[in-house]
Amino acid sequence: MSYLRPVLFFFCFFIAVSFGLTATPLNVQHIAPPFWWTGMKNHNLQIMVHATDIAKYQVKLTQQGVRFVSAVKVENPNYLFINLEISDDAKAGKFNLEFSDGKKQFTYPYELKARSKTNYPAGLNSSDVMYLLMPDRFSNGDVSNDVVKTLQERNLNRDSLVYRHGGDIQGIINHLDYLYDLGCNCPLA
Repeated sequence: MSYLRPVLFFFCFFIAVSFGLTATPLNVQHIAPPFWWTGMKNHNLQIMVHATDIAKYQVKLTQQGVRFVSAVKVENPNYLFINLEISDDAKAGKFNLEFSDGKKQFTYPYELKARSKTNYPAGLNSSDVMYLLMPDRFSNGDVSNDVVKTLQERNLNRDSLVYRHGGDIQGIINHLDYLYDLGCNCPLA
């Protein structure tokens, strides 16, 4: 049994040294954005990496269509900003960001996804225009309904901000062409 002690010792020593020499990945706590797309109009991409003492690492990568531009270190050593340029011939797929500080090295997988060719909404245009108007303040098209006996306020005065102005739905109908010229594409009655 005494011959097993040196063998066991050398086995344990070999395992310890082997683990010490292998690339141990740093605990990357956060990476943003977690992926990106090919075929974007802006070819620049900045990736933020958050890991303990990540700023002391150098970065490189080998991926067709993706060029490493720079790594920006900030005051906090736990953050590193990686600037990449994604060319038009970049292919969708995963590639490794390679980190090295001279003694330790590790890789972190990053993914480029194929950009979908979805038709997005055109955005705000004249078909989206809404015009908020207050019938009482807009136009008085029917003077027969100006005085309502059940209302406490019976005074009409278009020159006053306080009194009623007497506008109504008929006044809006009378000015649909004006609203249409403003860009409202409401159907003309």
